[in-house]
Amino acid sequence: MLRIETEHIGIDIHLLKLSGALDGLTYLDLLKALNQSIDNNTKRIVLDMSEVDYVSSAGLRVLLQGAKSLKEIGGEIVLFAMNSTVRAVFKMSGFDSLFRSYATEAEALS
Repeated sequence: MLRIETEHIGIDIHLLKLSGALDGLTYLDLLKALNQSIDNNTKRIVLDMSEVDYVSSAGLRVLLQGAKSLKEIGGEIVLFAMNSTVRAVFKMSGFDSLFRSYATEAEALS
């Protein structure tokens, strides 16, 4: 199960607080949330990963898809507060070079 809470910060920034597993059963929930943010002219999506305990290849794919959609309109996805397990998945898959990642929300929003 993946819980997603969306917070609007400024005109074109959305903070998505994720909680749970991002996998083959839940990736469509994140895809829907990302698409809603993009449809609302959001240029920057900041993902709070502090409560994400697992990311599968399906989860990585939806992040990549969202990043590509945002890049087309000059936007980006930024991550923060990944635990060591999730960070290892990003590193092993090479996704750590595709997404900017920060330790704190304040750093991610600056």
